[in-house]
Amino acid sequence: MINRRALLTGSTATLAAMSLCNIRDARSKGASQGELNARLWEPSAFSGLIATGFFQEDVPVGRVASHRSRGVLIVDAKQIVPGMQPRKGEAGKGIVFPEATGSHLLFPNVKDSLALYRWSLSITRLNRKPVETPITTQIFSVNEGTGSTNRHPRQAVICGDSVVVLTTYHAAGPKGTVRANLTQEGYVADGASWNSILSYRRDGKLHMTVNGLDSGFTNSDDYWAWGRVEGGPASIIGTRALTNAEWAYDLIMFGQGELSDAQVRKLEGWAHWRVEQPDRLPSDHPYRHERPLIEKQDFAQLYQHDANAWNNWGTTLSKAQSGAMMGKPRVDPIGFDRVFFDDFARNSVAESAGLSNPLSNWFAPGSNTAVGQSARLLPLARSAELYVHKPDAREDGVVSGGSLTLSLLYRDQWYASCITTLNDAGQGRYWKNGGIFRLRCRFPRETNPAGGFFPAFWAYGREALLWRHRERIEIDFWEFDGKNDSYLNGGTVHVHKGQIPGLLGHLDKDAPAFEIWDGEIKGSNIGQTDNFHLWDGEWHTWEFRIDPDLTYLNVTIENDSRWIELFRCPTPVEFLQPIYLMIDYALRTRDGEPDRSRRHDFVIDYVEVLQKSDRLKQVEAPFLKLPSLEENVRVGATVKCLSGLPSPTTGVRYIWHVDGIPVKNGGGDALLLDQRHAGKMLRCLVRATSSIDQTELWSDERVIQEA
Repeated sequence: MINRRALLTGSTATLAAMSLCNIRDARSKGASQGELNARLWEPSAFSGLIATGFFQEDVPVGRVASHRSRGVLIVDAKQIVPGMQPRKGEAGKGIVFPEATGSHLLFPNVKDSLALYRWSLSITRLNRKPVETPITTQIFSVNEGTGSTNRHPRQAVICGDSVVVLTTYHAAGPKGTVRANLTQEGYVADGASWNSILSYRRDGKLHMTVNGLDSGFTNSDDYWAWGRVEGGPASIIGTRALTNAEWAYDLIMFGQGELSDAQVRKLEGWAHWRVEQPDRLPSDHPYRHERPLIEKQDFAQLYQHDANAWNNWGTTLSKAQSGAMMGKPRVDPIGFDRVFFDDFARNSVAESAGLSNPLSNWFAPGSNTAVGQSARLLPLARSAELYVHKPDAREDGVVSGGSLTLSLLYRDQWYASCITTLNDAGQGRYWKNGGIFRLRCRFPRETNPAGGFFPAFWAYGREALLWRHRERIEIDFWEFDGKNDSYLNGGTVHVHKGQIPGLLGHLDKDAPAFEIWDGEIKGSNIGQTDNFHLWDGEWHTWEFRIDPDLTYLNVTIENDSRWIELFRCPTPVEFLQPIYLMIDYALRTRDGEPDRSRRHDFVIDYVEVLQKSDRLKQVEAPFLKLPSLEENVRVGATVKCLSGLPSPTTGVRYIWHVDGIPVKNGGGDALLLDQRHAGKMLRCLVRATSSIDQTELWSDERVIQEA
């Protein structure tokens, strides 16, 4: 593990010098103080960064019965009992919680804390007194409690022989609640000094800094999440216990998005300049002597909905034009590289709301509970019979490896199945700038399929999992139903309002949805005597291809032997955003209910993603060059990947692939090759998790030689 403070003598020291030069240069050109202030970095300058923020200046002096927050999610922290109310002090003294009184404020349960509260910042002061037994003073606890759906997050200060800050997140594990804790010294508990505590989740790990001192990160599992529960316990500022030290807060803030290293440093600097105590920061901190400034690289690359462009694209779609090449040979995919492959030789499906293996390719059932329509989605642990893995399915006609069967099943009610390449926290695999998304699957022969059958192969925008007020992009590659299993709902595209809609210029209702092509796939259009039927008992390979200019849906027919095109359309910018895959078998009982006495299956052979080779060779910041593999790529060797990132870089994830199948995710830049790998293609995906956009690039691809 690299401590970020080690960076400060290098690039960040240069950044501090540049900031100072920028200020001086602006002053030399006659910039006013107002213009200078406009360039100063602060969280409110970034749309939606503050999810919920309690600022001391927002309440009057005196007893605090209610503190209304700012941010995307506005809540009231309240206390109706006068004897338990904190007091707002004079002239920036903060909101004071007297010693041993149990003073506290309560605000409602935050069901969406997993996605919404990814980081928290507090500025507090505390008056430590000599004690025989350590005293824990809780600053806050979101969804207070002891279970996996509680403490998201919690901050506390423990005063004993020393002063230690504790930050906690809980998660769900196979055997119950998993507690991720971090501790750090450096808190000055003299009653007068303001202290910053910044805790944040990034790439599945919990981090914390105290007055700019980095505690590193914790939790051994890279992928963790928890379930969202309706009506859980309230959140609390302070504690009900009568053992707290006297303390006060200047602000308590919860934020969206996964923070980059640069954002972490700027938040620390801003916090200490806010209370006029930058000298509490380490001597080598880039913002100890100068306030942080707004720079171009502070802004993430996020989707901006353009209603005019969206409507122009959608209203110009023509079914006749989109389907003009139906039945013709597909446009051959030339110049693509495989970037993901799962043939289900192993069971790669894990719980979407809990701890899982970093090598999990799929998560079930996902965070969207509406996917099942009339059928209920259950956690994987309670619905394993809906996700049947067969490690060797070659006798069933798979190309290689195994298979995964998604099912509809009736017990006391109908239950559906769904897999997605991201877990509920937004961790996993996703792709931007288009590509080919390929699925080989089979539905058992049904001469009269139930009308309510509703399977789908589709994609969703990742951004909406990180920024809850921003639009949610949905691309339905295909949807079929049993009312007419020749009828394709093809390329239905949605831009949904955010989970917290209508804020900061974002949609307050869904944009109009558009469909690229819908209708019967007639035999006369595809060179067959009969119409295409989904429930025909045959294997078909589907591919949704997103190129920069055109997008296509293609499928194989005639025993999976011939590729044909079904439709095409111009590619809108929405298709080029970071998206993740979803595959589900849902049910709409209003259209007809299937036989309750048996299961109804959707068998998957493999899923594959390819992207343009030349696109994969483009270098993007913060990378200085493409990642590369060392020369000794042979069985028995330990191969290293050179990241191509500036050295040192704190957050880097290496995802090793053999023939496109992930074989190691996280855990370092080296991979030991064994005999199973001989003759296959080796490649490594390097993700700069500490950068503003968590940019990822691929290494070169090499054949694994025999020993």
